[in-house]
Amino acid sequence: MNDDLSNRLLELDGGGKALPEKYKKEITAMLEKTLSPAQRWAWGLSAVLTSAIAGLFAYVALTLPRSTPVIARMSFLVGIIFSIGCAILAGTIAKKGKMNIRTDPVKQVGWMWAFLVVMITVTLLVTGQRPDAVRSIYMVLFGLVFLLFGAIQLVLTKIEQSELNTRERLLKLELRLAEIAESLPKNEG
Repeated sequence: MNDDLSNRLLELDGGGKALPEKYKKEITAMLEKTLSPAQRWAWGLSAVLTSAIAGLFAYVALTLPRSTPVIARMSFLVGIIFSIGCAILAGTIAKKGKMNIRTDPVKQVGWMWAFLVVMITVTLLVTGQRPDAVRSIYMVLFGLVFLLFGAIQLVLTKIEQSELNTRERLLKLELRLAEIAESLPKNEG
């Protein structure tokens, strides 16, 4: 709905097609970051490494003793699923050679936050089955530290997205003011 409103406002008062095209070009330039070869290589390496981690989780899950609780085995399945998701995301960014500043960081932090929430939940379930309360408390505290780091990253990403939205709105206003200035009669004197 916001995009429809902004398109209608841009076309009002003689803005015509030039302003929306110029606006879209500027926004696209602002939202797409072309990766350097080193950055592309780093994203590709990240995709390979997270795929290897998924393979490691699969190996561990298959070689665990039969006495291992089912919930502990499922935690490796969760790790496999999230590792594959991260590998796909990193591989897609590396293949495109561009990063969409609006959507890619949100996807990254979303995957990370979902993984941390699921894993702390699994940790709570596993520790509830352990007879040793002290070790269980250590496991939960260790998980909460990671959850705290994830929460900080989530807040930082939200702040970056708010800054991006503000810059986009300021650009919209700047372009609109430029169009109004062009439409005003020039004083020669």
